[in-house]
Amino acid sequence: MKKLFFFCFFSFFILKTQAQRPKMHLKAKIGLQSLSFVYKEEAISREYFGGFHGGFGFRVMQKKKMGEINFDFIRNYLYLEQPENGSIIYKQNSFELPINIGYITLKKPLIKHFLYGGVVTEFKIKSKLIFLDLPDTDPINLKPRELGLSNPNFHFRFGTQIDIAMFNLDLNYSLGLNKSLKENYRTQSHSLKFSLGLIF
Repeated sequence: MKKLFFFCFFSFFILKTQAQRPKMHLKAKIGLQSLSFVYKEEAISREYFGGFHGGFGFRVMQKKKMGEINFDFIRNYLYLEQPENGSIIYKQNSFELPINIGYITLKKPLIKHFLYGGVVTEFKIKSKLIFLDLPDTDPINLKPRELGLSNPNFHFRFGTQIDIAMFNLDLNYSLGLNKSLKENYRTQSHSLKFSLGLIF
């Protein structure tokens, strides 16, 4: 009887420990994004970028809590018109390191829903100007400091995720916490991202 009691107690302890053990997922993702810069001078103006992103990350879940770190590569485009150079495409590459914490609102075997918030550190890598109306002109590569870009940038992010089986849908919004440009006036960024990912 004592042996049976000890066996049952030991089995319950093992199952309880395994149930509380954090579960980690690897996530690979691609997606689209919309980025805007708000220039707060005497008059407020905006510039809009479109682009895409891809990357991978790690997500840990324990009970109703989640934590996540991602490594994202971003490419944004801006279409410009200049009297002297004609049509120009400005291409900006950057790298983001988001760290998120959140809450699992729904946790079923085939579907899960998350709400999260976090901080993003963004590093501008390089920019390129492509002259569409001057085909004999080589693209110009520019470094962030040559454009007066602040580097790094920090953002506050909040969003939501849904897991459907092995697929992950993610929608998030980021607000710039420091100036995007090294100017006297305030320049703030706003970013909306949607991504489709695979969970491993």
